[in-house]
Amino acid sequence: MARHYVRTLFGGLAVALFVVAMPVLIFVGSAFALMFDPGFYSQGQIQQQVEQTYGLPQRVLVPVNRGIVRYFASDSETLAQSLSASGADPTFYNERETVHMNDVRGLIRFFAMTQRWALIYGIIFMIGSLVILRTRAVEALGYYLLAGAAFTVLLAIVAGALTAIDFNALFVRFHLLSFSNDFWLLDPRTDRLVQMFPFEFWYSAMVSIVVRSLLVTLGVGVFGVFFVWLGRRLL
Repeated sequence: MARHYVRTLFGGLAVALFVVAMPVLIFVGSAFALMFDPGFYSQGQIQQQVEQTYGLPQRVLVPVNRGIVRYFASDSETLAQSLSASGADPTFYNERETVHMNDVRGLIRFFAMTQRWALIYGIIFMIGSLVILRTRAVEALGYYLLAGAAFTVLLAIVAGALTAIDFNALFVRFHLLSFSNDFWLLDPRTDRLVQMFPFEFWYSAMVSIVVRSLLVTLGVGVFGVFFVWLGRRLL
């Protein structure tokens, strides 16, 4: 009897971790799809009229955008090196902005590691389910995918609601939790980083992340329904 409860407990915990891993994969993946796309940066800068407001034309910003993406993807290059390699002025950002960008890259590495472990766990969980449950695993995995999709949709709704109600408070809270210093507090009169990416840019980015996540989650839900249907046919 005790062994049965232990197996049930650990089985439930394993399923819960799988369900939690899904929004990690989806949200981080959606955010990275934008963060590593210099075209998204340019599109947002054009929409926010960065050139008209701050005098930063796209012919200057395009290589800088490429340099930022290169810097985020690199483990060893300095920001100046990444900018120079992308054809931008290596001294484009001041010291305070450079320190903050280094902090941002550290945060990206943390999320990338979290996403990687979530993916590894998800694969191990699915393989383990197939080994233990055999043909019954197909239907079970379908329900697990649907549960993960439902949880992701719930989180997306919460994120969307917080964004619509008070994105400023959400933006500030995120930075306070993510960074141990105040280098993220930049001056739009002097700091090019905040000129390139004004507050409205991040609002649009957050909306895009939520929408992309919901679309991906819809696809996961479709797979879940298919697995449930297929699993019942195999029994």
